[in-house]
Amino acid sequence: VIAHVYKPNILLKKFKKILKKDGIIIIISPNKYFKFFYFFINLFNKYIPDETISKHYSINDIVKLASKNWRVLEKFSYSVNEKKIDYKIINSRIFLILGKNER
Repeated sequence: VIAHVYKPNILLKKFKKILKKDGIIIIISPNKYFKFFYFFINLFNKYIPDETISKHYSINDIVKLASKNWRVLEKFSYSVNEKKIDYKIINSRIFLILGKNER
């Protein structure tokens, strides 16, 4: 849901307070580069954007946002085609697993 949150840094700080010492957070979000590409492909095909998304992120955007309070344990991007996970040059989703920093 991070793409739908207006102040994600506050949300991540709250998660850090309530998460156990060895807990993790998994973030799955639309990839901003895919959305940009998809928008232009469908510009003349009655494309309707998701108006509930406050901000689109790249993997680097979320890593930068989370790195103050979290350790990145895993990160990658992927797409889903015909109910199968697919890895392309430009993927539709980003996936991160974050662990608590013990600072």
